[in-house]
Amino acid sequence: MASDPLAVGALAFIGTGLVTATGFRQWRRTRIRDARENFRTQRVEALRKVREALSDLEEEQRTSILGHPASVAAGSSRITQVNLLLLRNSPFLRPDEQEWAQSFAHHVMEIDTPVRQQYAKVSPM
Repeated sequence: MASDPLAVGALAFIGTGLVTATGFRQWRRTRIRDARENFRTQRVEALRKVREALSDLEEEQRTSILGHPASVAAGSSRITQVNLLLLRNSPFLRPDEQEWAQSFAHHVMEIDTPVRQQYAKVSPM
């Protein structure tokens, strides 16, 4: 009979330990899931910002062809803004995405130079 209260106490202790461990495990999984969701949200936002910045850069370069040489300096500052945006969002972007975005921005500027030279030859200012 003396072992009955001891067995009940041991089972209660083991049960409490299992419930506590299960609760801790669920709490930890919830925190991990929330952290993943937060990271995904920030990643999507970073990708959206980069896409918009690159789109704006390309649009600005296309529409500024008829502009003055001062717009070349504006394009250069726009490249700097894109690079700074990439640096700020680098924790949320994969390296290949960063390289692609930088490459795209530099190609837009490289294409802009010959187009401006061609336009300058065709239309006198």
